[in-house]
Amino acid sequence: MVILTFSLIAISIVATLSFFQGAYSGNGWLGGLGLVLISLLIYRGPAKFKYDTEGEVMNLSTEDQIWGKILRSFERQYEFPKRKFKGYKLEGWFLRRKLTIYINSRSGTVKERTLIVSHLTAEQRKKLTNSLNKYSQIAKHGGRRKRTTE
Repeated sequence: MVILTFSLIAISIVATLSFFQGAYSGNGWLGGLGLVLISLLIYRGPAKFKYDTEGEVMNLSTEDQIWGKILRSFERQYEFPKRKFKGYKLEGWFLRRKLTIYINSRSGTVKERTLIVSHLTAEQRKKLTNSLNKYSQIAKHGGRRKRTTE
């Protein structure tokens, strides 16, 4: 929030000073820096990630108070029964992490859903992976379905 505020102030100062004739023109980098910081905040993704695995249903959601109103991809919520949770993949690259979850559907296909989880710390990611491993069919059965009849 602080970075966004300073970025917007920097951009507005440059925009305001550009209207005055004879104004100091060497501060163009200030507006550019503000734009870079805002772009970085958007690239990192939503600021909040919540998950709840209590009960029979698993809830995963992301939200952002600022960008959620503008960018719909920042407001995601997935709710599904734990028995349909097939597996997950946690990918990370420069300043951005993505959680992909795989859910078994009624038609027998596997649905893929993606959430951006860049703001999680290493400890939070470890807790998340431990929790998801508990319910993952791939982790339980090595990717094979559990046989119910012999």
